[in-house]
Amino acid sequence: MYIEKLYVSTFRCYKQSFVGFKKGLNIVVGDNAIGKTTLVEAIHTLCLAKSFRAKADAEMIQYNADKFAIKGEFSDGKSKKTVILLYSNNLKRIKVDNEFVKTLGNYVGNLPVVCYSPSNIMFFLSGSLFRRKFINTMLCQLSREYLFVSNEYNKILKERNALLKIMQQDSSVRNKTLLDTLTERLIVEGNKIIDMRCSFVNNINNVLDGTYKRMFGSFDELKLVYLPSVEKKEFCEKTKALYYEEVKKGTTQYGPHKDDYIFIINNKNIGEYGSQGQQKAALLCVKIALSEMFCKEKKVSPIVLLDDVFGELDASKQNKLLSLFQNVKQVIMTTTTLSDIDKKMLINANVIYLNEKEETQHGRK
Repeated sequence: MYIEKLYVSTFRCYKQSFVGFKKGLNIVVGDNAIGKTTLVEAIHTLCLAKSFRAKADAEMIQYNADKFAIKGEFSDGKSKKTVILLYSNNLKRIKVDNEFVKTLGNYVGNLPVVCYSPSNIMFFLSGSLFRRKFINTMLCQLSREYLFVSNEYNKILKERNALLKIMQQDSSVRNKTLLDTLTERLIVEGNKIIDMRCSFVNNINNVLDGTYKRMFGSFDELKLVYLPSVEKKEFCEKTKALYYEEVKKGTTQYGPHKDDYIFIINNKNIGEYGSQGQQKAALLCVKIALSEMFCKEKKVSPIVLLDDVFGELDASKQNKLLSLFQNVKQVIMTTTTLSDIDKKMLINANVIYLNEKEETQHGRK
């Protein structure tokens, strides 16, 4: 589905605002710090029930307000769907066609979205936690089973770590028996996650390298590499061998919660040896590859959000990038200027100008 109308209320810099979008290419144009990224964030939050910027939902509430609301009207060309996300008093609720969603697990994936933001560069600058979240956001949309298994694993992990801390003071037989039970459950769910992550990486690599070559006209080989903290066949043995160490430290030492990912070009880790341009190229290509996977595997077209994507790309690569998203139904991008965009692409594009001085139907700061 694609979004036709977006309404926001007391959301960051917007008190009340409405923006209309169309199928195809939508370009939000305006100066820096005027609210372009906020519109993209609102769509992402509506589709995935979480922001790609904020660590906590409360950060998105406008100053001096105590709640925010986002409403989107979506269409697939035949039917329409209205989604409302309400946040107040530390409670987030989602309503689809006037019915509240009972669990977010049943909601995520219904409105697939692929988002590129300059903050994605933290994949290379941050620790493994950021990289796991980066990949998990993709996987949870592609596979509801992965979302449920991942939630179950995290629940068991939390219980197990809490018990390990208790056992620092009380290592009774009863607690040891409970730890064995939690360990068995953790390994079962953990092995499922390892399998699904391996499958995802294999599938995305089938698309990724060709995407990189088309984008940059290069013969270099780009791959995403999965680095599990422990192999499936060793998971059980290592966990048992670390019994006393884990009790001493009060935390689980191995499992999918310790996994990592890297991008390599010609067998070199570009997080360590690549230029910033290569790093950005890898992130863009994985987003293009993901959108293709949605179309081929799920038979749905995601909403593609491109926030400030043109930095460090010359005019030819900017237009090449947009052409690689031609198979999706809707692209919404932000930019400060239209000067480098191919005039042929602008003919059918929906261009939305944001003006700081004038309150319009499109937005205000």
